Amino acid sequence: KFRFEDETHDFGEITEGPLAECDFEFKNVGKSPILISEAHGSCGCTVAKWPTEPIQPKRKGVIHVTYATYGRVGPIDRDIFITSNAQQSKLKLHLTGVIRPKPELPKKPEVPPPPPVPMPDDK
Repeated sequence: KFRFEDETHDFGEITEGPLAECDFEFKNVGKSPILISEAHGSCGCTVAKWPTEPIQPKRKGVIHVTYATYGRVGPIDRDIFITSNAQQSKLKLHLTGVIRPKPELPKKPEVPPPPPVPMPDDK
């Protein structure tokens, strides 16, 4: 049986651009080892990495999640679905937060072209 410290992670307000990352720590509170067979996000922008070895009773494990923020300005509302041999064989973790636009770099002032160079008369 899993026991997660939190089943939802709130990124709060973050700036668009880098990957947002978090860890969901859990403990095996059952009497048998837990083996996670899959962990996937509700879209391609959410990727989970999970322990491939069995988590023994009374031991902890971590599911590491990355969320690609680039081009996704606005609220975050994503799920990670965990499949395992645990009592709750299907489990859902949740990501929330808000992505703010990446600040634009100040534009360089336009420099006017140089004045034309006078040409000598061909007389």
